[in-house]
Amino acid sequence: MSNSFLKEVVEKNGMNFEQYLETMHERDRARWKESYSKVTIPESAAEIISTKTRPINIVVFSADWCGDSRFGVPILAKIADLNPNIHMYILDRDENIELLKGFTMNGDVRVPTVVITNENFEEIARWVERSALGYWLRYKTKLEFKDKDKEEYVNALRNLLSDRKQDLILDTVSEFKSLLTKAIVIVNTSSKLNNS
Repeated sequence: MSNSFLKEVVEKNGMNFEQYLETMHERDRARWKESYSKVTIPESAAEIISTKTRPINIVVFSADWCGDSRFGVPILAKIADLNPNIHMYILDRDENIELLKGFTMNGDVRVPTVVITNENFEEIARWVERSALGYWLRYKTKLEFKDKDKEEYVNALRNLLSDRKQDLILDTVSEFKSLLTKAIVIVNTSSKLNNS
């Protein structure tokens, strides 16, 4: 997929966090706002993310019905708020499914899918669905409940994720911080970008 096509779609369909919230049913919007309000970015991460940089774009494929999106996208929005040169654009998964198919993981379309690009929409990094800790907790619980009723598994997983919510937030922030650190260094040291 060309970066010009991604740019074209973002310019046509991309929304900031507030615009995206306005597309939601009132009940969902309240849940998303609550998620956003619970995010605190540690000072060590904020210092790096707020570093002066050339423009960086964060393109997020999201779905308002998706729990992983409701968890991860508000964290990204809070992070993007720290730096005026980090621009976050949210694309609705269902309205942009063909484009999202260009960013599959293990052959599957997943949300949220986060594509970090330079100012020309050339991909620098990608983050898909949830943090490593989030994947691990789900996998571990699945193994523990493989011979049990699905409802038992779902309840156990829900309780575990609730108990570890702060750990999951910090793990997700840490992963985003690492990817944005990479992006900041790349865009600020690229001779091609700096000569344009």
